[in-house]
Amino acid sequence: GSGLVGSEMCIRDRAIHTMSPSQRYVDLFTRYHESIAVIPHQELASYLMISRRQFQRIRENVAQNIAGRKSER
Repeated sequence: GSGLVGSEMCIRDRAIHTMSPSQRYVDLFTRYHESIAVIPHQELASYLMISRRQFQRIRENVAQNIAGRKSER
């Protein structure tokens, strides 16, 4: 029911504060990779509680890591 959703959101809110910005980005990307492309970067950065510049750096680092893994296959 709706109580469980609220509880899950509360637990998630607490968990997001213990994660590094990179971990928060990867978590968001993993959960919502299809939707993330249409959301402005400033909005995503705000949601992740980081600056837009930090968001761009994390995004680039994650993309490089993914590309590196694919080239190893």
